[in-house]
Amino acid sequence: MNYLKMDSTKDKQIKKIPKYQTGHASDYELLKRLKKDKMRRNITGAEAYLWQHLKGNQFGGYRFRREHIIDQFMIDFVCLSKRLVIEVDGGYHNDPEMIETDKMRTQILNDLGFRVVRFSNEEVLFGINKMLATISKELAPPQPSPLGGGGKCSPLSCDTSFAIQQKATPINTPSGGCSPQSLSSNVSLPIWGRAGVGLPYSDVVHYLLTSLPVFQHSGGSAYKPGLQTISELDDFYGNPHRRYRTIHVAGTNGKGSVSHMLAAILQGAGYKTGLFTSPHLVDFRERIKINGEMITEDEVVEFVTRSRAMFDKVQPSFFEMTTAMAFDHFARHVVDIAVIETGMGGRLDATNIIRPVMSVITNISMDHTQFLGNNPVAIATEKAGIIKPGVPVVIGETQPGPAQVFEDAARAAGCTIVFADQHARVGRSYHTDEGQVFYIEQSGQEAPLPVVIDLDGDYQQKNIITALMALQCLRHHAGVEIASDTILPSLAHAAQTTGLRGRWQILREKPFVVCDTAHNTAGWMWVKQQIKRCVYKRLHMVVGFVNDKDVSGILELMPRNAVYYFTKASIPRALDESELMKRALEYGLKGNAYPDVVTAIETALHDAVEDDMVYIGGSTFVVAEAFASFSGFEG
Repeated sequence: MNYLKMDSTKDKQIKKIPKYQTGHASDYELLKRLKKDKMRRNITGAEAYLWQHLKGNQFGGYRFRREHIIDQFMIDFVCLSKRLVIEVDGGYHNDPEMIETDKMRTQILNDLGFRVVRFSNEEVLFGINKMLATISKELAPPQPSPLGGGGKCSPLSCDTSFAIQQKATPINTPSGGCSPQSLSSNVSLPIWGRAGVGLPYSDVVHYLLTSLPVFQHSGGSAYKPGLQTISELDDFYGNPHRRYRTIHVAGTNGKGSVSHMLAAILQGAGYKTGLFTSPHLVDFRERIKINGEMITEDEVVEFVTRSRAMFDKVQPSFFEMTTAMAFDHFARHVVDIAVIETGMGGRLDATNIIRPVMSVITNISMDHTQFLGNNPVAIATEKAGIIKPGVPVVIGETQPGPAQVFEDAARAAGCTIVFADQHARVGRSYHTDEGQVFYIEQSGQEAPLPVVIDLDGDYQQKNIITALMALQCLRHHAGVEIASDTILPSLAHAAQTTGLRGRWQILREKPFVVCDTAHNTAGWMWVKQQIKRCVYKRLHMVVGFVNDKDVSGILELMPRNAVYYFTKASIPRALDESELMKRALEYGLKGNAYPDVVTAIETALHDAVEDDMVYIGGSTFVVAEAFASFSGFEG
């Protein structure tokens, strides 16, 4: 059983589905009806033959599963980490019922993000080497898309209609030119730039993630500090960020949570509120929202289409492009105010072209040291770069060294500076089914203020103080009016309103499964304490990291009395799972290595009993793939 996709209830539901709707049942029923035993033997034989070769090939560490249920369908073979489905057909598809069923299956699988490749019995039995080559090509990292600059024929640089292979999601132009005759397919790719036409959204996102340098995937090779490129893009779009007020949020940890809290409060106060954050977990569009609603797929396609010449000219990074898209989107929808989270650092971050009504810096800890500096003062200096002349700034935590950096920067800029933790703190707190209740003790107030928030994670007690002090600063120093009676209800539904995910998020109750995006030592100090307070029979830890971080500090904090499932996310930047297992052993952490997140989670769930706990984390990308695996769960 696939524990990630099914529970006992859904298992029963699947059994009730008419047999013609499920792959293997339909094979069996139809073949029995047609009384062609030879054909059935061929199907079974072809599948078994292909399965022996799939098991015997490593395919770069990617693993296939046989007879796996996805949604309501029994699939012949699937590589979950690469979202690739392989089906073996029996040659009986002159049957109209089966033709329609296959169309339905393929469409639903495509909607779920799976690519479907079909082979006939004959192709498998008499051309296995060719089949394996095709599968290896499907699993290989996508080649640079012609949508980026370069090449003599690119949809971003010329108007040429050409074809793509019907089953291939990536846009791959064969060598030798862009002639329609050079591709064997009957599906044509629309011309970019014509009114009302454009590439499918999935192809555009594929281009954005593969043709532009993406730091989250590649690390340092994609890091592009400086404001020149984003300034050129901003000029091209008419300086859209100047048409609405902004709040700028930076910091090592908590800036995403604080950004979402502020956005929820502003939206609850009646402001049309933009929210720009990164990275995304499942859907690229999570990064850009207005009043909790993601930018639409059509708007993403339209923006990239409209920007083709400019992208060729300035060659932006992925984050620069995304920043420009967000600023433009907010202006086109005439937002009242937008909360803008920095990507990394502050001084040279692409978001730092804005002049906000308020700046927020949550805290400083050791992260991205190869880019921001190898000590807290150096990192604080980079983040202090968002402090602007005359713009009030709120600092979440008073930390020796960084605090002096911020005070000096605020003094030089002639702006008000407020340290949130010097004015309020959480006295006590407890968890409820709806989230957490914090009792806020404020300077000059006798009675604590109870605040309910629908976010779990002990570290939120730091973030709630920062958000509330930023709110006071907005009202008293930035002239943003917010009715007092809207604040607490907005915080009580902050995650629901804004769509924040991945912060000590519960994915299942029995066994207790929780995921968290904490990915540095400071974040793990909080996670360690929260795991300690959990009640469980046995602890299972599914963890993976990126390869450009010093994980020794995190490994030292991890619980020793746990079974570990070391894994890696499907990005080039991921730390090899075997190397991670080797390093972890030095800290007394024992377990096994798994080549992909899905396999690691599935194994942990198989091993766990109802009273156990399964923790999933280590990096944002491991959590992102966990969400894809738990697609049947809310949240």
